[in-house]
Formats: sequence, structure tokens, C-alpha cells
Amino acid sequence: MAIVLLVLHVCTGLRGSPVSGRVRMAVDSGIYLAPCSNNDAQEHLKRTVINGVDRDDYGQYTNVGFGDSVSIWGVKGGNESHWQDIDAGDYLFFYTGDETYSQVAEVLATDQNEGLAEHLWPGFEDTWEFIIYLNEPIPVNIDSNEIADYAGYKQNYILGFQSLRGSAVDEINDEYGSIEGYINANRTDGNHIQTSGGSQDPDEGDDSVVDEVLDEADRDEEAYANIARQLEEVGQVVFYGPPGTGKTYNAQQFARWWLHNLQSEPRESQVRSVTFHPSYTYEDFIEGLTANATENSVSYDIKPGKFKAICEDARVAYQETGPNEEPPRYVLLIDEINRGNLAQIFGETITLLEEDKRGTLHVDLAHSGGSFTIPPNLYVIGTMNTADRSVALVDAALRRRFRFIDFPPDYGVARSRFGFDTEYDLTSAARGERSDLEQLQALSIQAVEQLNETIIELPDLGKGKQIGHSYLLVDPDDEQALVDAWRYEILPLLEEYFYGQLSRIRQELFNQNGDSLVDWEREQIKDFDPETLRESLQAIVNAG
Repeated sequence: MAIVLLVLHVCTGLRGSPVSGRVRMAVDSGIYLAPCSNNDAQEHLKRTVINGVDRDDYGQYTNVGFGDSVSIWGVKGGNESHWQDIDAGDYLFFYTGDETYSQVAEVLATDQNEGLAEHLWPGFEDTWEFIIYLNEPIPVNIDSNEIADYAGYKQNYILGFQSLRGSAVDEINDEYGSIEGYINANRTDGNHIQTSGGSQDPDEGDDSVVDEVLDEADRDEEAYANIARQLEEVGQVVFYGPPGTGKTYNAQQFARWWLHNLQSEPRESQVRSVTFHPSYTYEDFIEGLTANATENSVSYDIKPGKFKAICEDARVAYQETGPNEEPPRYVLLIDEINRGNLAQIFGETITLLEEDKRGTLHVDLAHSGGSFTIPPNLYVIGTMNTADRSVALVDAALRRRFRFIDFPPDYGVARSRFGFDTEYDLTSAARGERSDLEQLQALSIQAVEQLNETIIELPDLGKGKQIGHSYLLVDPDDEQALVDAWRYEILPLLEEYFYGQLSRIRQELFNQNGDSLVDWEREQIKDFDPETLRESLQAIVNAG
């Protein structure tokens, strides 16, 4: 296996004298975005990352042993502050244009080594001496619009090397279970990367669907069996409900649980994910055109979208299945399905979703003109926040082809998180008969439940804009984490629901309480400590 030696660089220049390598190792995880869309950068990506550099070339400049072949990229002086933040276990995503990140690699260590950089890129003005060693790069097809959505970027491309915001990484971890899970869902070689890092051939057998999913105590097998029945009936379902009710999490957990029950060793590549957004298109989902410019001409290639790609893999698996065997099933998870223009994204393929047309009806695709069908072993699970858009507003042609499964707040999950096994445990803790931490946890559950009961009754809100239980699923030993959930998630969510009219929150939700949480005159959420939150929640609950 080749190991990648990465030097993050901008295509300018190199000079300087050799210095001995200084290697740094660490363990925290993050994502860094590297622009690689111009001709020089793409040439370097191919030559020193994808093809790699032999030990004979790099070994004389460093005594760090990373194998017979490594790949190299670099950061020049002036950008070392970014380099200093990179740790072993982080991931680098290469943006190569066409709204695509096409390569990903895991960081092994960093090494300031001017001599090695000068040897690899001689004759340039600046030296890319801040080197990063990476594991073997992984080919992926990650939509840059998706990354921009996670990070809140206005543009879907990057101009300079940068880290992906921590909140974006947290969201990826929440949706996919880990950064590795996100990479697995988007890699194009059909292999699988384990959560501990490193690539692996899927035929080796260790890439079976995550076993811990099968052992989770809070999994409701009866509910999962019902979901399986609906999915098998029509081929696609939508999980809908307020924000924070576990729709995406349960979609991922269910898909893996379902495949494991049907197949002894399903592969991670059988479950893939995509997130819809307002700028997501048919070209992203089904197929698009990519331009290849030469000196005298421009040619266009067909680029398959994520739906076409998983359909093709499912079709091949279906055709290779013996006459008395059950074909392996593939599942596409579409997060925030209602945020996209569904009729435009699915295009002519929308009719093929119907169960009786799968594998039998073919359509000609708009760009390639090729024949396309949805195989019978491909299933779709969508998720949608009812706070964003009413279920009734989903495209009618799509709505009648999906079954909709409600995901309301589940306070039992929060109670289990904090160890309240019975109603008595909860109420006694809320009365202060246990520790201060347990009282705050119990009052938080009671307050959210009470607020939701009021929200349901308000004509301009309703059940689709309740507070999800997952906002409370913080570290049960961390009091400040619960305070932060109220300060930075729950209260801003309520402010958004009421269009910034905080006075309505006071009157209609808090029963004239909450003065210690919100400055009503300035209409600002205050900073507060655990004791202040505890007293305020007690007042809100008592007034309810």
C-alpha cells in the first residue's frame, strides 16, 4: 500500500537550504480543504500525490519511514498557521474543480522540511517547506455545494487552503456517524475505510455493516420492522418531523440494521447518502456534462450523478445474483429531501420509482440519451424537517410514490440518556431530591415537553415546529453542555420560530418568566450559568 506524503501548496515557487525534519504526531480529527483546480496544482496532485514519490527521492531528506512510496503536497511560508493546526487523524479534501472534491487522504504526521520541498519543486521563489504525511489517497465524488452547505459558505468553491468549520464537522459526524462514514458514502472505488483509519478491500469481510448498530439499547425493533414493511411495499419512504427528532440518525441506523438482517456481510457501499439543497440539480443527481478543454477544442463527457451511480451498482449486483438467491439491497439516504426542487432533480426518472416499473420500464436520459431504469433492489429513504416546509407542499408526483413516517419528539430517549427509568425518577429529580445536575436534566425534559404542548396549539407554529429531543442529548456528566444547548440551540430555535419576536416567547411560551435568560427590552438572549437556568426552567414548569 502506498503512503501519501502531503505538502499543501499554492502554485508559486520554492527556494532555501535543507533542514532536518521535525515530525509532530497528534490524535484530534478535523477536515481541511485544499484547492487544486488550476493546471499546475492538478499536475502536482497527479505527480506527487496520486502517483507518489519513491523512497530514493524523499529518503535522503527525512529519516521518517513511511514506506517505499509516498506522495507529497505542501504549504509555503506565511501559511504555516494552518499547518500548525493539522493533527494526525485529520483528513484533507482536495477540491479539483467542477464543484467536486475528488481525493481524500488521512493525515499521519507533519514535518517542516525545506530541503525535501526544494528537491521536489526546485527553482521556485517560495519554499513549501511545511509538509504533511498522509495515508493513501481515496478517490471520492463529494459535491462542493454539500460542503458549502455544511460550512455556511456563500460560494461552492475554495480559493485557499482552509479548515472546515467545527460545526460543519460535527454535523457530518451526526449524520454519518464519523468522517470515515462520510468518506465511505462518497468514495468511488467501492472499497471501505474503517473508523480507525486506513483503506481496506471490501471482499476481505471486515467491512460488514457496523456491528454496534445491532446492539444499541435504544433501537426500537418493532418500529424498524414497520419501516421495513413500508419500504418493501413501495421502495421509498420519507422520515418527517421537527428538527432534532433523530430522522437522519434513525435513517442511517435503520438502513444498516435492515441490510444486516437480510445479508450476512453487507458492505458500507450499499448505503450511500446525499443532501438536497436549493442549488442541487438533475446534473448532480442523475447525470451532467463536464468540459475537457484542449489547445484547439473542447469536448464534453457524461458525468454520472449519485443516483445514477448507485442504481448502476445495484443493477450489476442484481444481475449477478443467482436464480434462487436474494439480491443484495442498496439504500440511498436523501437528507433534507424537501429543500431541493424535486421534480427538476428527478426529472424523467420520477416515474421509475413506482414499484411495478422498477427494472421493467426504461427512459432515455436527457444528456446522454442512454437507457435508464431503477433496479428492484434499490431503495430510497428521505428525511425532511417540517419546520422548513410543510409535508403538504412536497411535489405531488413525488409524494404519492413515497410513504411518510412521522418522527415526533421522543422524550423517552432523553430520559434514558440521563438515567430516569421511571416517571417517579424524573419528577423527584425535578423537585430537587437528587443532585443539582439531575435536577437541571429533569427540568430540561419537563420544560421542552411543556413548551411543545403549547407550540402545538399555536396556529402559526403547530406540531411541525416542536423542539426535538436530540437537543438534550448531551454528555450526561457535563452540566455546562446542557446550558450551552439551551443558550445556543434551543432558545435561538424558538427565536427563529417567532421571527425574532422574543416578546411572544415570553407571553405565549414562558408565561411571563425567563427574565434571567432573555433581555426582553433589547431582545437578546443572555449568557447564563447552570443555577440561573435551573431556576428559570423551574419557574416556567411551575407556571405551566
